[in-house]
Amino acid sequence: AEAFRQLYLCAPDAASTGEMLHVAALSDEAETYAQAVETAVGLWHAGKLPSLAASNLEALIESEYWVLAPEARASGAGFMLKQTLADARRQLQSSAARRLPPES
Repeated sequence: AEAFRQLYLCAPDAASTGEMLHVAALSDEAETYAQAVETAVGLWHAGKLPSLAASNLEALIESEYWVLAPEARASGAGFMLKQTLADARRQLQSSAARRLPPES
C-alpha cells in the first residue's frame, strides 16, 4: 500500500485516487488508510486533483473505509482513523462551500 501511495504521488488523478485509497483499505491497517486519506485530501487542497469534486472525494473516502476489516475499524488506530475521516469531511465540505458561486 505504501509503495502504491508513493507511485500515486508522481501522477495523481481522480482514477488513481480511488485506486490508492482502495489499496490502502485492502491493507486492513487503519494507520495506512489514514495516511492515504490525508494524502488525497492534501493533494486535493493543493489543486492537484482538479477533476475530482470535493463531494466525490468525500464519498470515495467514506466508501473505501468500509473495505477495511471490522477489526481494523474497531482498533485504537481505527478510533484515530475516525477522527482523521471527520477532519477530512469537514475540510472538504468547508472548501466545497467556499467554491460555490454566489446565488443570483
